[in-house]
Amino acid sequence: MFGFLLGILARPVGKMLLGAVVVLQGYLLFRPQDPLGFAGHSVVTQTAAAVAADLPDRKGLTTLAVLPFVNDFNAVVAGQVKDAILERGRYEVLDESFFRRLLNEARGGAAPIADLKEAVAAARRIGVDAVVFGEVSRLTREPGQADLALNLRMAERESGQAVFARQYEDRAGGNSTSVAYWRARLADSSTPQRILAWTCIVLLAPLVGAGLIRRVTAEESNLRNGVLLVAMTGIDVLLAWGLTGFWIASWGTAAAIALAAAASLAYNYKVASIIDDLAQ
Repeated sequence: MFGFLLGILARPVGKMLLGAVVVLQGYLLFRPQDPLGFAGHSVVTQTAAAVAADLPDRKGLTTLAVLPFVNDFNAVVAGQVKDAILERGRYEVLDESFFRRLLNEARGGAAPIADLKEAVAAARRIGVDAVVFGEVSRLTREPGQADLALNLRMAERESGQAVFARQYEDRAGGNSTSVAYWRARLADSSTPQRILAWTCIVLLAPLVGAGLIRRVTAEESNLRNGVLLVAMTGIDVLLAWGLTGFWIASWGTAAAIALAAAASLAYNYKVASIIDDLAQ
């Protein structure tokens, strides 16, 4: 059965189909998966965590609302800031769905707020102790990297004053020659896409190199056969490692690479054996 399937894959049509799948998977791997991508989400998450850590712990302030930010694409930055503040547990953060209607009635819409006076009025209208508001002055997104600048303030309802103000600038990713760049690009793709790409390349490689395998096995040298098998498997393992972004982040990733090595070794040995038998 294995020989029959290998015969189909070894045909020109089979090689062309596998090659087409590899090309398609390469495109799917490195195209942006969403407007922000991995690097964009990373820089937004980093900035939000910094905001949550920096907000002052003022006596009498327990409830907080994060107002929509100016120039905030799909409220991504404001949403992450709200989640980071909630996770830190310092304030009780009001969900936007609860105060959106109140802002709509008071201002004719829940438009972003950058003015201190309007922010204080919103805090009094909503009934929270303080509000966080601001402006995303820069959010550039390129494949594998992102750059964010956020001007943020916190206004107190009772005093009507800004009790906190800071500008945040952060960057994630790197240039196309850095490992961080390609790690970010790969992280934009799904795990099944990477597994499928690796599988197709591993299936195709011995068939493309069938001539070399035939010449080496014809010499009937166990040493050379072993070196060839180790080299083929090593390339497959290196590819699997590369598709993780050259980063073994957990025991699960290490186990997956080990499994890939075992599967590749077994497949390459079987293919080499069949090619050797056919040559005799």
